[in-house]
Amino acid sequence: MKKIIVVLSLLTCWSFSLSAQALSEPVAIIRMGSTKVITQAMFQEREALVIGSSGRILSPADKKSLLNVMIQEELFRQAASESGIRATEDDVMRQFRQSNPNMSDEQIHQQAENEYKMPWGKLLKELEAQLTIQKFLMSQPDAREMGKGLDVSDAEVTNFFNDHQAQFVLPDMVRVSNIFFDTTVHPKGTLDEIHQRADKVLGEIKSGKLTFEEAVRLYSEDPRTAQMNGDMGFVPRDLDSPNFRPIVALFGRSFLQELFNLKTGQIKLLESKAGLHIVKITDRISRHFLGLDDPIFPGQTLTVREYIKQNLYKEKAMQAQQHFIDKVADNLKKKADIQIFPQNL
Repeated sequence: MKKIIVVLSLLTCWSFSLSAQALSEPVAIIRMGSTKVITQAMFQEREALVIGSSGRILSPADKKSLLNVMIQEELFRQAASESGIRATEDDVMRQFRQSNPNMSDEQIHQQAENEYKMPWGKLLKELEAQLTIQKFLMSQPDAREMGKGLDVSDAEVTNFFNDHQAQFVLPDMVRVSNIFFDTTVHPKGTLDEIHQRADKVLGEIKSGKLTFEEAVRLYSEDPRTAQMNGDMGFVPRDLDSPNFRPIVALFGRSFLQELFNLKTGQIKLLESKAGLHIVKITDRISRHFLGLDDPIFPGQTLTVREYIKQNLYKEKAMQAQQHFIDKVADNLKKKADIQIFPQNL
């Protein structure tokens, strides 16, 4: 029996060795200031990140594009090293602190670890590498010219709108005000006691002892909406949009859907994942196509025209940025010796 175990162990080790050897095969070799080998294992790790963020399998053309990005990054890294350009932990933390002025460094580390799913030490090295590349690119003579002269004409906006009108549809919506009773974060009493308090307030409103707005000011435990007579804004019937995922996560789908069963002006006690709400429907909007000068969302000042112009400008800016990056990379490729092994992709 011992001999069989030994043989199986040897076969397992041989199989692992072959697998490890295959993953160490080069996909590309870059020689400039130093030599860098991009192995199959490194490429597959990067590919997995892209698949995870995009949710789709990469085509052969996508893989070639990804490899080109990895080669460009290595060229920038080596060029930055030759130029003495390097990002430090202070550079990384400076950016985090600007975005999170009220957080301590320890809190920033914890939040970053949770967001990127990796220990701070490993994440810091990745961020330092990325910031080093950014600093190198911004040190190039043409960097300040990037994006200059970009503009979006009225004709471009109109043409985009005419070609994509189906995207600009406002769904059925209701506007809701609420008197909130917290049952999850800082509950004032047991669940039964909170229910009794909410029922009592609802009874006072329905009997005419209090107006809804007076009850908001006296009893609502949501300071933000209490300042606006309980107004929570508009809720769409279509809750699958990525923009409304935080709302669904906070209140729950069943609570939000129940709002559409109420009539305008109707007041009712409902329960969400966050707590109890005495709700009142104050307005309704039926599904309809938006015009160019309509607000992109009820209550906002940003119009469809402005929204399209902003996005077309961002698209042009990204194209200009990519053109600049490719230009810098092409100049470096002339100085480098690059070998690509497409059969290993």
